[in-house]
Amino acid sequence: MKTLKKSTGHFLIFFCALYVVSCQTRAFNRAEDYLRKGRFYLAIEEYEVFAKEHPNHKRATEALFEAGRLQMLMLNKPEEAIRTYQTLVTRFPVNDYTLKAQLELAEIQRNHYFNYHQAIIEYEKFLSFSK
Repeated sequence: MKTLKKSTGHFLIFFCALYVVSCQTRAFNRAEDYLRKGRFYLAIEEYEVFAKEHPNHKRATEALFEAGRLQMLMLNKPEEAIRTYQTLVTRFPVNDYTLKAQLELAEIQRNHYFNYHQAIIEYEKFLSFSK
C-alpha cells in the first residue's frame, strides 16, 4: 500500500511539472502557429508575451530575436526591430541570440539607415560580446 501511495505521489508531481512546462510554452507555440499562417503581428505579440512572462525560460531569447526579425524582415519596421533587439541585448546574458541581435543592430544601422558611424559602434559591441 505504501508503494502505491509513493507511486501515485510521483505520478502527480510528474503530471504537475508537465502541465507547468506545457503552459510556459503555450505562447511560444501560438507564435509559431501564427508565423506559419503569415499572421506576423500576432506572432510578434505572442513572442513578446512569452519572453516577458517567462524571462528565465531557455527559449525567451529566441522569442525576442524572432520578434525582432519579423519586425524588420516581414513588416519593414526597423525602429521596432531596434527596440526589440536592444531589449534582448541589454536584459539577457550573452548567448547565441543576443549575439545575433547585436549583429542585427549593426546591420540595420548600416544597410537601412546608412549610418556607418553607429554601425561601427554596434559592430564593436558585437566584437566585445563575442570575446
